[in-house]
Formats: sequence, structure tokens, C-alpha cells
Amino acid sequence: MSADIVPIRKFEQPEALEPKVLGALLDNGAHLKAMLAASGLSEESFTSSRGKAIWRIVRFLVEKERSVSALAVISAGRLARAFGPQDEAFITQVELENVVTPEQLSQVLDDFRAARRALGLSALLRSTADAIDSRGIAPDAVWQTLGAARNLLQEEAPDATAATDVIELLDAWERNERAGKSLLVPTGIKILDEMIGGYPHSLTIVAGEPGSGKTGFIASSIRAQLALDPNLRVGVFGLEDGTSWLTRRWLAADSGVPLREVGWGKRSDEQRATIEAAGQAAHDVLARVTTFKLNKIRISELVRRCAAWKRRHGVGCIFIDNASQFELRTGAKFEQPFELLAQGLEDLRQWAIDEGVAVVLLSHTNVEQGASKRPGPPALHSMRGGRAGDQKARLMLGLWKKNSSWRCTMLKGNELAEAGETIEFERIPAAGLIEPGGGRLVNLDQEASSERKEAAEARDAAVVERRAKMKAAADQLAAKAKAEAEEAIKPPQAALPLEGA
Repeated sequence: MSADIVPIRKFEQPEALEPKVLGALLDNGAHLKAMLAASGLSEESFTSSRGKAIWRIVRFLVEKERSVSALAVISAGRLARAFGPQDEAFITQVELENVVTPEQLSQVLDDFRAARRALGLSALLRSTADAIDSRGIAPDAVWQTLGAARNLLQEEAPDATAATDVIELLDAWERNERAGKSLLVPTGIKILDEMIGGYPHSLTIVAGEPGSGKTGFIASSIRAQLALDPNLRVGVFGLEDGTSWLTRRWLAADSGVPLREVGWGKRSDEQRATIEAAGQAAHDVLARVTTFKLNKIRISELVRRCAAWKRRHGVGCIFIDNASQFELRTGAKFEQPFELLAQGLEDLRQWAIDEGVAVVLLSHTNVEQGASKRPGPPALHSMRGGRAGDQKARLMLGLWKKNSSWRCTMLKGNELAEAGETIEFERIPAAGLIEPGGGRLVNLDQEASSERKEAAEARDAAVVERRAKMKAAADQLAAKAKAEAEEAIKPPQAALPLEGA
């Protein structure tokens, strides 16, 4: 049985289990501390005010390391004015009628917690169904319900041993081999695929400062992916600048017209024919790209559209440009945008894993200020919006520029590659694209060492040159002084006799 499948169980109603649980607590005080900590129960797990009060007092007594019994609970309740005569009679009765042994107590607590979860799940789904019937579908509310339901189900998932992982892995591997499937979607950029294998069926974040080449990177990746796999379908959320950049860059690459002139520059007859042919070729390929072009979207709506694209069009890879365009305002009095972002990214990642789709999210990083900033990869935690991104992403790539080159550094990859590995892409500058078959690996440590050595050699050479100039100037001054001294000590010449004297 898969560890993800929860068996259906029929639970006693929590109201029927409450007396059994409370009676067991009163009669097994010496065994309570560890069990209560591990039970997953709280005061809110009890439906009656009496049950809540008893639980609260039992927890207090246990924390104070005092004995727990009906008498102790009644005494504490009297001091707190929490019980009346009927409550005290109930407490005495449930202790006397307790049939739960210390060995059975842990199971009773588990059953009670499971019954509460089952009741909560039923109420959650029923209230959502009633809301849909009466008011129609509210996507945000439905997604929240599904997330809450998933959490409840995960809490009740059965225990499993790691031995099942071996069977599941080998079975899945065999199925994927027979079907010709992979758990990675190739990026299409040869040197990057050699480094990471491809985008995983999870959440990938491509981060970089504004202007670091993020849009050019995904335009290149989509172009190369679609050329590599004629059956692949891609989805693009153009939240910041639409999706026209795909067409413009591709036409620039295929026609030779500089990107800055595509769409408005004057064309020769020869260029016109070339561009029309390139446009037709791009049209046929872009028919496999589903797009969304509005500039704001809630993550819950984005996940819903991803699911629709998978169902209707069979998309295998989805690109989102970019995270700064997520709508994180709810109108709530105490809204927490960072928490909404973290939960939204978790939902997006989980959907990608469940559906076997690679999701690639572009993200701005915080710009470092100051003239002393040196070119280098962004920090892992520099994504705008806090730590939600690097915590949720399975793969995280950092884009950056050095001089006119575009570079990509592995920031987080788990088993896909080592953090810090860096690629320098080969560019198609006139089109703002990457050449998918080019590029080279860069050892940043060796590069930095070479640059330090070159800088030191340059400094040494400058010192030598400066000293040579100073010596030459000194020699020149010395020669001039010597000449002046020699001139000063020359004996006066005898006067020539006057002619005819």
C-alpha cells in the first residue's frame, strides 16, 4: 500500500470517546507527561466546556509534576471556580468507570484525535459544498479548503517503513523506462542539462537582479525545449511584460534583424521575406505554448490555471514571469504577505510534484548598492519576499552578468548538482538569447585566484614602471646638476687680442 493512501476507518463519535479519554487521564496520571506531549491534542479538541476545563487542569497538574486524580482535578477546579456539583459528579464517575490500562492509553488518545480530525474533515467539506451550492465557486476559498483537507489527511496517514521506498522507486523507474519518461524536463540548453539534468517535477526558481538576463534565459530555454521535443507543450505566465518577448527574440534570432529594431525598423525586401518565413515557423512552434498575460494574479488562481492547462493542453513545463507580480493583498486587517507567499509557493510546489510538471518561477533579487559591488552570483536568501523561495524550491539558479557575459550559478540543487557550479552561456547578442549548444563551465575560485594574481602582477608592474620613471627622472636631474656644476668650475677663457693691436 502506498504511504500516500489513507485507509478509510469508521470512528466513534468524539462525544462518545470524550468520557473514556477523560477517565483514562484521571486514572493514569503517572504515565501522562510524555503521552500528552505526543498526543497532538489540545483544549480545542474537546467539544464540551467541561471537557475543555478538565483537559486544561490535567495539563496544569502534569506540568507542575503533581499527581492527577479525580480529587486533584476537582480541588483545582473548585479553586478556579470551573466546576459545579454535576461536573464534580461526572469527574468522579468517569474515573471509577475507567477501563483503559496504561498500555491502552496511547491508543485511546490516538483514536480520539483521529475521530476529531475525521469530524473536522467532514464539516470542512460539507460547509464548502454548501457554499458552492448557494453562492457558486470562489476559487480562493476552495483552494484553501483543499489545502486544509490535505493537511488533515496527512496527519492521519498510516506509518510505513523505508523498505517500501525501494519497491516504489524501482517500480516507478521501470514504468518510466517503459513509457520513455523522465522525472526531469530538459532545459534545452546543452551545458545546463549536463550540469543539472533538467528542470525537476517540482518548483524551480531562477533568480537575479533586474537586467541580469532572466527573460532572455527562459526565452532561450523555451525555444530550445520545443525544438528538442516536438511533443512538449509549455505554459507561460507573462505577468510583468506579457509574452510578446518570445516572438520578438525568436524573430531577431532567425532573421538577423537586431532585437531593438524588431517590430518597428524599416525592412528591405529581402529582410521582409526572411522575417515572414521566420514568423511562420515561429507561429507553428508557438502554437504549443499556452499563455496568460494579465499583470496580477493570486497564487491560488495561478495554481488553478496550471491545473487547467495540464488537463486541457497537457503542458509539461510552466514558466512564471515573475514572482513580484503575485497579488498578496487579501484585504484582511492583519494580512501577512510573506506568509501568503510561503503558503502559495508550497501549494504550487506540491501541485507540480503531484501532477509531474516542471514549474519555473522567475524572481527578482535585492539589488546590492555601492560602487564597491563586484560581479558575482546572487545569495541564496536574496529573493525578494524573504526566505519563502529558497525554502520551497527544489532547484534554484542564480543569473548574473560579468562584463558582457551571462552566467548561471547553482544556488540550491540538492542531489541535482553541487551548489556553486557556474556556467557562462554563449550569447546571441543581437537577439537577447542564449546559444543552446554553446557555453562553458567556470570555476569561480580559480577565476578569482587568477584575477587576484593578475591584479597583483599588474600592481607589481605598475610599481616597477613607477620606480623606473622615478629613477629616470632622478638620473636626468643628476645629469643636469652635474652639467651645471662642471660649467661653473670651468676656468675663464683668455681674452683674444684685438686685431691690429
